[in-house]
Amino acid sequence: MTVVIIASPTAGLAEELAFVPEHHLPAVVARIVGHGACPELVLGAANLLEHAITVSWVQRLPGLRRFTLDQYIDLAQHFHYDDLFEEALYLCGNLRHVDFLATTVERLLLTTLQLHR
Repeated sequence: MTVVIIASPTAGLAEELAFVPEHHLPAVVARIVGHGACPELVLGAANLLEHAITVSWVQRLPGLRRFTLDQYIDLAQHFHYDDLFEEALYLCGNLRHVDFLATTVERLLLTTLQLHR
């Protein structure tokens, strides 16, 4: 028998995870549950991701320099929040890994076809 868990966050959980873009919320909740993450790890991962996006913007390559910081944050979160949050969870929300995650942010944005048409 196969058990399928469908992430359907409650309103309370959605409020606690207000920093997650709404269209990524079910996937992020599934990753939190799958990882068995405690609230401190979830907040640490979100914090790491926020800093990594900012560091990535500061160090961005010429192909991404046309975006303001706010645009860059919006794009990274819109297209890749779910994957980046998962990586931040695996990095235990440890800010020592901010440069590694910033490089991942940049790589993902550079390969986002919708941004390079």
